[in-house]
Amino acid sequence: MKLGIVHQPFDCISIPAREGSLEIWMYEVARRVAKSCDIVVYCRKWKHLSKAQTDEGVVYWPVSTGKDDFLGNIIIEHPGIKRLPGLRNPKRPLFASGFANIEYGFRAARALRKQRPDVIHIMNYSDLVPPIRALNPKAKIILHMQCEWLNQLDHRMIRNRLTKVDLVIGCSDYISGRIRSAFRQFSDRIETVYNGADTRLFSPFPDDVSAPAKRLVYVGRLAPEKGPHVLLEAFKKIAERQPDTQLEMAGPRVMPPREFTLNLEYDAKVSEWGPYYRGNYLAHLNNMLRPEIAAKVTFSGLLSRSELAKHFRSAAIAVFPSIWNEPFGMVIAEAMSAGLPVVATRGGGIPEIVEHGNSGLLVERGDVSALADAILYLLEHEDVRRCMGQAARKRVLQLFGWDKIAQDTLRQYGGLCSPVKVAA
Repeated sequence: MKLGIVHQPFDCISIPAREGSLEIWMYEVARRVAKSCDIVVYCRKWKHLSKAQTDEGVVYWPVSTGKDDFLGNIIIEHPGIKRLPGLRNPKRPLFASGFANIEYGFRAARALRKQRPDVIHIMNYSDLVPPIRALNPKAKIILHMQCEWLNQLDHRMIRNRLTKVDLVIGCSDYISGRIRSAFRQFSDRIETVYNGADTRLFSPFPDDVSAPAKRLVYVGRLAPEKGPHVLLEAFKKIAERQPDTQLEMAGPRVMPPREFTLNLEYDAKVSEWGPYYRGNYLAHLNNMLRPEIAAKVTFSGLLSRSELAKHFRSAAIAVFPSIWNEPFGMVIAEAMSAGLPVVATRGGGIPEIVEHGNSGLLVERGDVSALADAILYLLEHEDVRRCMGQAARKRVLQLFGWDKIAQDTLRQYGGLCSPVKVAA
């Protein structure tokens, strides 16, 4: 079987993958699938991937985006363009339009036509489907969604694109279900393949070594939708009752463009974070660090995968206070793989990862008191914490190891073409 995977046009790929759930998913799955398929990954051209490279049987083929970048810069520098007729509809944002990634789409389509793959696997961007289908009429096309864009964007626009797709994969049952509800006519071609975790890298301490009993860790973007401000508010309550507790907040200080999230969101809870996009959100977080807790909170910035694994091992509890509906939550699975009990919010795909009361505790999104109470409960019950950490590790080994995710992906390919098996 020949396979072509088309990455997001705005993401740069590192080999091996360093960050970003999509980049990690593609790297981990592609190198396993390469044992059974001839595979080429088409991705954005940049200084560290300026020509084709082969790694573990996977060919990484860089695609130019120069003209797309030029157009994007014009739009950014001249926001008045967005007010032109036809560009005002928030359900038809520029990033999802048919011309935003036109160079990337057609260059990838032409390269695919030369490769002549049996299956073309496109990540997230439905606007890439029409040019790729036009130049590859016989290939089976998969659109893999790691976000809610299909059900959030203009349904007529998306429906036209889905007619050219043979299979839609959601990264969780939550995502698959949202797409299925929005496009019932395509429900028979929508499946779920989870994200995963590196169970070797993210492993717990040996049984005879214990992590600090009162160290919390948060990993994620320092952006409103991830809820770090909710966690800091809850931490004030935690510090009052457990003054020895430490909180580490690790992650990049970046916020996605409003048109990627806020302008598309239908959730009332999420609309409340609109004001945080005005002004400096990091300044807001710093202002929350009153003297009584400032010395107990550490901002670690973006960590490498190996550093992240070490930081998980040095913590007692992982906390994920997302306000939006997380499509999946790969870092949650990684924390669980490291043997940490998780306190997270009950939204999106998170309940598919964390079993409430077994591998962690779930609270309602944005509920400061409930978040604080759940964390305090685990801090004050070491036996429960230990049992949940063990259950968390076991659940990841059963459901979210990359070998299983690769097998599930190959099974979807086999359903479109001739059956294939994962090589031993």
